[in-house]
Amino acid sequence: MVPEFGATEHIRCYPAGDADALVQVVTACYEEKLRRMRLVQDRTWDRWAETHHDLFSRLLQARGLELPRPGPAFRFGMLSEMDVPLGADVADLETAVDRAAAHLYFGENGLARSVLQQANARFPCVQSLLKTLPNSDCIGDGASSSRRTSHIKALR
Repeated sequence: MVPEFGATEHIRCYPAGDADALVQVVTACYEEKLRRMRLVQDRTWDRWAETHHDLFSRLLQARGLELPRPGPAFRFGMLSEMDVPLGADVADLETAVDRAAAHLYFGENGLARSVLQQANARFPCVQSLLKTLPNSDCIGDGASSSRRTSHIKALR
């Protein structure tokens, strides 16, 4: 192929004109990529956030403090629930989804819906999240805004 490179694992060779050999090389490369991906597939920012939430909940509980219970519509990993198109400004989308998740944590479904509806103008993929939200706020299940404020003050 290109003799000046010598033997290296970074150049994959196959007999010129042999379509079956090319398919084998490409298939092997793809399978190798999948094996590598599987090693880190659970290492996501959402998983990190969830495990740290659990860790800090336990640490606070050990000090006699508790985090408010999340509202029933709250969940980690909302960004991964959407089919985000290539080239989308993911930073702005992530900011909007994080804001909505914060509202959902405190049972403020209406505010979460409002944030996502605003984001929907730029990011139509948000529509899939909007379909999963309850239409009303949680009464008694999630923490109210006053509980949110009082809890934050208690942690200071």
